[in-house]
Amino acid sequence: MLWNTDRVGSLSYVSNQSLQGVMARLDPVHPSTITWLVLVLATLAIWVWRVRYADVRTGLALTGVVGCLISPVTWVHHLVWLLPALILLVDRALAARDRRLLAFAALAYVILTSRFVWMWEYGSSGVSGFLGSNMYVWVSLALLLFLPTPERTDGPPLTDWSSEEAERRRIVSA
Repeated sequence: MLWNTDRVGSLSYVSNQSLQGVMARLDPVHPSTITWLVLVLATLAIWVWRVRYADVRTGLALTGVVGCLISPVTWVHHLVWLLPALILLVDRALAARDRRLLAFAALAYVILTSRFVWMWEYGSSGVSGFLGSNMYVWVSLALLLFLPTPERTDGPPLTDWSSEEAERRRIVSA
């Protein structure tokens, strides 16, 4: 069931804006599952690295972005999970008065609300086809890599807790 998307559409359809969709558009007949799994593991490693010290809001936003990227099928309506990241990006750009971040947010918004990817609905060959038909994936990857992550203020990252500290926190929160 997980790998059989016939009931909802082809993996290579331009509306599938996941890493698996990218792989399927590269080779619609035999998309590489191994390469997709390597990309998923790399994406998860980046996500772990980014959220390790991030505040809760940023962690949630990045989790939505990663969910869209690693899912075998991310139809364009699933990209609603990018909204928290876009909202945080605008908030942080305005707070820091950072025009580059604001330009990034504006460009991401324009791309995600456009229908540009549909220009390659019936063919995504060549470099322009590869870049254009995967435009929403590129925005998702950019958000994963470049969304500013303020440090948490509620304590050390989970990976730094000693077993005694973890037990104390478990008891206190119970």
